[in-house]
Amino acid sequence: NPMAVLPAIHNMFPYTDAEQMCVALKAWLDLEKLKQDEMSNSYDLDDEQAPWNEEHVIDLSTLEMISSGAARAGSSSLILLVWDILEFCGYSPTEAIFENTVVAFASQPDSLRQTFAAMATMREYGHVPSRPLIRTISLVIRPRQSNVNNGLQVLLGNEDGKLISLESLNVIMSAYAERGET
Repeated sequence: NPMAVLPAIHNMFPYTDAEQMCVALKAWLDLEKLKQDEMSNSYDLDDEQAPWNEEHVIDLSTLEMISSGAARAGSSSLILLVWDILEFCGYSPTEAIFENTVVAFASQPDSLRQTFAAMATMREYGHVPSRPLIRTISLVIRPRQSNVNNGLQVLLGNEDGKLISLESLNVIMSAYAERGET
């Protein structure tokens, strides 16, 4: 029952258990999609949407808080669910959700491509990745030389150039500099 899932999600604040949040958000999304399908089948609205019950929708500020929990946990699966819900609800991503997405992906050793893609998309939406965000990503990848080299290879091997941005280059240059390498 979607009416029971949303209060359960709110009661999970401060959203620190990524695995439980994934289960709850997936349940909410599945139930809402099922309900939307049932409503659209019972309405013959031609090209119009079936009525949306905003009473049971996860609000944008809650999604921002959940994305913050995903960033703290380094959970790419939770951050991807946040994006699925953003799309389902028709919300535009906020700067905070973008930043949390970047941090969540940067926490995963093999997700630098997604990290740089999130940074590039962030800029496309009019949000400039901040210097503290760039420094945070740099600090995350800096400890292992292989991570920094992998980040450089991701940028150099990017044929369409969409991942290369001033910010992604600053991440790599900062990581090399902090390691004391040229």
